[in-house]
Amino acid sequence: MIKKHLCIFSFIILLISSCAYRISDPQCVITDEIMQRNSKLLRKEGFCLAGTGGNSYPTIRYISETYWTSEYQYTSIDDARKLFCRIYEMYEVPFNSDKRIRPYLHNFPLTDENIQISITFFDKDRNDLVLPYIESVYTNKGELIFESRDEHGKFVILHKEPFQHTYSLYKKSKGAK
Repeated sequence: MIKKHLCIFSFIILLISSCAYRISDPQCVITDEIMQRNSKLLRKEGFCLAGTGGNSYPTIRYISETYWTSEYQYTSIDDARKLFCRIYEMYEVPFNSDKRIRPYLHNFPLTDENIQISITFFDKDRNDLVLPYIESVYTNKGELIFESRDEHGKFVILHKEPFQHTYSLYKKSKGAK
């Protein structure tokens, strides 16, 4: 019985001390502020935050966030690509424009090597999408990947492309308008 209470007490102390460290660490405070602002912006666009992650010690090497939405459904790679690039830009710009975060970045500016975004699409009832619909779009190791599920629920990669090239074309097309 004493071991059980000691274990619970130790866990609570560990939890409190780890939260206190995170709250007092300027790197974490600034990162959390930017991530919360980004999530608010994306929420207005119909996206819900599903998860966060990254590698931030001793410097921020990468940030990872996963979003889901039932506001958009695509069968076209081109349409899904445009949406992804727009969302990625909304996410990237605040990190690269906030000067307070720069001392904590492993490299500046942050690029697709440092920011990993994933978007999962659902139908209006929040069910998985299957072919011909695109179920997810995400960056991984410099690639933009489009996936869906077949009629058996198995993931199928529909298309892969180098993200830096795609993103630079997106930014150029925005400037041309």
